[in-house]
Amino acid sequence: MALAFIPSACSDEARESPDTVAACGIALDYAQRFRTDWEKLGRPIAIRYEPGLSVPTRQKLEQVLADNPEFEGGPEVAITLAAADLRDRRVMDECSNLRNWVQTSGILSDDARIDELTRQPEWPIAVLSMSLPAVSEDGSTALFYSRKYAGPLAGALMAVTYKKQASGKWVLHDEEELAIS
Repeated sequence: MALAFIPSACSDEARESPDTVAACGIALDYAQRFRTDWEKLGRPIAIRYEPGLSVPTRQKLEQVLADNPEFEGGPEVAITLAAADLRDRRVMDECSNLRNWVQTSGILSDDARIDELTRQPEWPIAVLSMSLPAVSEDGSTALFYSRKYAGPLAGALMAVTYKKQASGKWVLHDEEELAIS
């Protein structure tokens, strides 16, 4: 099985691999979309890191494949395994463009402050967490997981897919709800 590969992002974007640049551009686009959606409702956003983010481990996925051999070789297997391999890498650490945008846009990313605000009965913020996108070996698809929530009973875990257009532009293709509250 060929797996997507995203090496550690360097601080110098010129030295980053094309897959890392693509993954970080996708992460930034998704965060900006989230902000735009919530700004329309008059609510600021926060972005936080959640270790693992409910992304299945490689071991769990391999067990599912072993129990269900009919899934082996499916078109989504390699990228799903690649996303699992990235589950513990912090998108904000890997993507200087996202980190810089968060800092210059005044977006809350302090976990202690986010925890404080999300203990309130009415949350004054909407929160986004996301994993580092995995880019398929052929460079046509990216997959990552996000959690969006705006209250104790208002949230969703999503599998997010971006597709690369013929023009080279990455566009949001699908957000599949995996869990909702």
